[in-house]
Amino acid sequence: MVASGGEQHLPNEILNIQRGASVFIYAASLSHIFYPQKFPLDGMDIFFKDRLVPAINRTYELTRNMALPRPVDMPSMPRPLSQGEVIGGMDLSGIQLKGFHTELLALLEEKAHLKEELAQAQLVALVGEQGCGKGVVGSVFEECGFSALPMSDLIKDAASVTDRDRNDTQVKIDVGRELKGIFGDGILALIAVAYALEDGKKKILLDGPRIKGEIDQVRDLGGTDIGVILSEDENIDREERKRLIGLRAKKDPNRMKDVVNFESREVQEHGLLRRVLMRIPPERRIVNNYNTADEFKEATQKWLFGPNGLLEQGKS
Repeated sequence: MVASGGEQHLPNEILNIQRGASVFIYAASLSHIFYPQKFPLDGMDIFFKDRLVPAINRTYELTRNMALPRPVDMPSMPRPLSQGEVIGGMDLSGIQLKGFHTELLALLEEKAHLKEELAQAQLVALVGEQGCGKGVVGSVFEECGFSALPMSDLIKDAASVTDRDRNDTQVKIDVGRELKGIFGDGILALIAVAYALEDGKKKILLDGPRIKGEIDQVRDLGGTDIGVILSEDENIDREERKRLIGLRAKKDPNRMKDVVNFESREVQEHGLLRRVLMRIPPERRIVNNYNTADEFKEATQKWLFGPNGLLEQGKS
């Protein structure tokens, strides 16, 4: 436990804040690397003032009195930064060189490296609404050598910077919108791919794109999109997804929140996601109309990686 100002803080909470700040730094770096005309560094003053500086200062306060040794995976903390230090001539490298996640500076120095890595990677975006069976399809990809990167994990980390509940679905939706509002609709896909490339991944599965801009970003990076639905009929699809979510909650009471929040999530996501799914060519959509998850998994395996399978034949 970490003592600071009479409060107790778990090391995991501190690491969550660090990872959350990393998401924002990655967002700024990658936006500048891939879209320098749209995202010049000197145009991000408000973003750093409102998000990054408070996160750095909060992390510093939580850790300054921590008794050594610190956890191995916890980097050293910088001193707090004043708004004047940041706003008085914005320079991303200046912030990083003050001690916070300095390794991210490499993103601005290795543009060619990042893009060359992209050319060698196999990138797939898995698209589907709540309750459609994306988890089953994702497990097939993982068994065939893909590294699955749930985009919601990035948003969960970013939420830690904003002092909101990182596990609340509505919070993740709100924070995701905020990130997209600052950096564009494709930013989460861009960050996820960069994370994977930095880790040496060559087969990358983005799990959970929500909007057209994210799919467009995957395509811009040379990837392909694959959709999962339960029925071509929109009403049947919805009712079946609701039923499956209910069955899942009966097996795992921790998922009951998904049942409670089903209608509100539909209002926020369905209109956008359904249109995205229907724009994916039919040959790249799999219909989950099987009786069991095992049957669906077997069918997905053959469809994607079996003889004449979609990805086995290099059609991505």
